[in-house]
Amino acid sequence: MIAFDQVLGAALMELSDKDAVAVAGSLTVSAWLDKEGKPRPGLDLVAHQLLTPYSVGRRRKAMRQQAQASPDPRCTEIGATAAQHEELNDALPF
Repeated sequence: MIAFDQVLGAALMELSDKDAVAVAGSLTVSAWLDKEGKPRPGLDLVAHQLLTPYSVGRRRKAMRQQAQASPDPRCTEIGATAAQHEELNDALPF
């Protein structure tokens, strides 16, 4: 695997054996000859993006925090959060 981006390269270096990972990039199929002259297959993957369970968890946590802090779209006129909206949501029809 080949990574030109420094952040991506650092993330790849932090992986351990048997870590789950999803990589997006370009794959090139090649062939080479070993010391005895036998042809061997080769694959080069130039990584552009990397996704690990750790990064997914970190992203989900950030999204939850953002959702809790951002105003509810139903209450943008008064600037209330989702929790405050539930307090304002009573049986009155207006």
